[in-house]
Formats: sequence, C-alpha cells, structure tokens
Amino acid sequence: MTFFGNGSPLHYRELTEIALRGGLLTTAGRTPEATLFAQTYPENKRRHQCDEAPRFE
Repeated sequence: MTFFGNGSPLHYRELTEIALRGGLLTTAGRTPEATLFAQTYPENKRRHQCDEAPRFE
C-alpha cells in the first residue's frame, strides 16, 4: 500500500489528483475535486452529528 501526505491530511484537490492518476476515479466532469468534496463533506457532517468518527479525514 502506498501512503501520501506523510501522515498528514491531504487537501481534497490533492486527493482527487492522486486518485485520478492512480485510476481510482474516472470523470467526464470538469471539476472532479468539487464533486469529491461535495460527496465527502455531508458524510462527515452526518457522522459528526451522530457522534461517530469521520469516515474521511
């Protein structure tokens, strides 16, 4: 397994770029980083409201 960020959180733009380069994401859109953020933010917010650990850090 390859790790990025040296144990520090990655900005969603960096994470998107790594995932695209690695073939983990495909997109036809112009702003895949915005889509990724739009998907992960509400999930973390919901988990926080339920006193659960965030799924994405």
